[in-house]
Formats: sequence, structure tokens, C-alpha cells
Amino acid sequence: MSDSLLALETLTAGYDEAAVIRDIELTVRPGEVVALLGANGAGKTTTLRAVSGLVKPMSGRVVLDGEVVGIVTDRDLRDAFPSVLDVLRRRPARPSSTDPARIPVEDVMSRNVVSLAPGARVVDAALLMRRERIGAIPVLQRGRLVGILTRSDVLDAFAELAGAADATS
Repeated sequence: MSDSLLALETLTAGYDEAAVIRDIELTVRPGEVVALLGANGAGKTTTLRAVSGLVKPMSGRVVLDGEVVGIVTDRDLRDAFPSVLDVLRRRPARPSSTDPARIPVEDVMSRNVVSLAPGARVVDAALLMRRERIGAIPVLQRGRLVGILTRSDVLDAFAELAGAADATS
């Protein structure tokens, strides 16, 4: 689906607990014109609201132009689910629910994604990871994910450059 402008992937959405649309699959490619047709109550408006972000998907996902719009980190997950100490201190969790089965990914993900281009130097990645205190960086080319560089990848590269290639196996 990398050549699509819009993709709905097994999208289910609705209001409160009631699903209005279920398992919608749709791909819109450049140059295509698409119309949503249906009787009153068929889910046309709900579909458009899910695409625009006004209604949160219950399951599935909406991909706009194949771009990365967020990332879920271990820090996001720690913030989303309170520890026993947080509960005792009455610190609220970020999402409205603490049940992982009920929390959409978009409620916990970071939207300001720190990323690198494929041509970035390894030393720049290392400095960025240290400055931002992150363990991995998405590699994006024209807004599309083409790889993920981890802390281990950077350390392996430095070890190889230092002549310690045997130490990485």
C-alpha cells in the first residue's frame, strides 16, 4: 500500500461501544476519484469522521499518504499505565482507561517523531539518540518509514569501526 494516498485497513469505528462500520478495507491511489454511497445510517459519515480523526477507530487503522504520524515508545507505555506507586500517589494515567484492550494506540503515541534520513551519519544518530534520550530512531525517506535504527545498531557500527567486529557476535 505504499503507493496509496489513503488506506483504510480493517477499520472498525463507531460511537461509545457501538460499531457503525466494521472491517472496512479501502485504498485510494493518486488520480483516483472515490465516492461513498449508501443508505441513511450505512456509515458514510462515520467513515469520513474516522479518516479525519474526529472519531477514533475501535480497531484497524487509517494511513494517510503512507506517512509516519506517531511512534509508541517504552516511555509512552510507562506513562500510559500507572504503576502501583502512581496509583497510591493519585497520579492519573494519560489515557482515560487503564485497560490495554480499550486504549487506542493514538492515545499513547508520541506525535512529534524524531527521525533521520537514510543518508544521515551514524555519529549524528548517536548524538541525536543521546540528546533526546531515546533508544531507537525511525529512518524516513519523503515521510515514509524505510527503517529503524536502534541503539544496538549504532554500538555495533562503532565497534566495527574500532576493529572489534568479533566482539559483536
